[in-house]
Amino acid sequence: MTLIGAFKPMSDVVIFADRQEGISDYAKWDTNKIGYFEFQGDVRFVAAGAGDSNTIDMIWEQVCKDVRQMAIAHPSKIKAPEIKELILRTVSRITRKCILPYPRNDRPWVELIWAVQQIRDLPELFPPWGIDLFRTYGLTVNGISSKFFTGNPVLLVRYLSDLYLDGLIIGTEEAEALAVYLLWEAKEYDPTCGKHSDVITLKRDGATRRLTMDEVKYWEEHFLHLKQSLKLLPLLSCATARITDKIYDPRERIQRFLAAFRTLTREQRKMRVKTKDLRSQLEKKLTANLRRTAAKFSKPSNARKLKGQQ
Repeated sequence: MTLIGAFKPMSDVVIFADRQEGISDYAKWDTNKIGYFEFQGDVRFVAAGAGDSNTIDMIWEQVCKDVRQMAIAHPSKIKAPEIKELILRTVSRITRKCILPYPRNDRPWVELIWAVQQIRDLPELFPPWGIDLFRTYGLTVNGISSKFFTGNPVLLVRYLSDLYLDGLIIGTEEAEALAVYLLWEAKEYDPTCGKHSDVITLKRDGATRRLTMDEVKYWEEHFLHLKQSLKLLPLLSCATARITDKIYDPRERIQRFLAAFRTLTREQRKMRVKTKDLRSQLEKKLTANLRRTAAKFSKPSNARKLKGQQ
């Protein structure tokens, strides 16, 4: 089992997946779950799959084979809409052959996210085709307008998405970071989701980008510190004057959160412009700022006031 997902910020597409594959209660290993195919600089397509790995591999290999055969039969430039139609025909054919004949209880489960892009704009494709993001499940196909997640643990990821992302405008760089966050949370709580995180971005101008391992580790550390700084905020919001306010000074805790938030925001902006590797320095700078904030609220006058309240 795996977790796959996609964001569609503005005109770009971000696709992500974990890399763990295994046999339940026996073994697990690292494998690539996002396929990439580009043909003669004219068109590209990307696929991420969740479910039965053998069926997913069969679909991917057959689609690539069919595209090559199409190119031989029709030497002219291949258009993105033709690639999408080919994908849907191949998925339908393999589903009817390798999935539907099985009894419902033993039927392999497969769901895929696809992105098809015309790299070179053809005159007859106006306005430009852009990136077509959609998903296939069984014999169904549905477009993805903003975001979509499936696999395991999809309930956790959908909960986090509803909690933090619904109704917000997300840029491409933010989508990359949030993809790492969702994978990080999934790997923390679900044993079937793990290994490294893959995050691939397709940009409307034809550029592609894949987050490096250092960038993934940076964002995992970033969200670890953010999560720690957020821990007390729900408690403080419902704190009573009798007990909680005497243990946790709301002013101090809110200032700690603001110090952490400002530090994380400032450091990630520096990281984006790649002035230097800040990941190893993040812990040091965050700790220093939190200590200064704590020292500000631990002066003798505050200590005497707290003692008097007790």
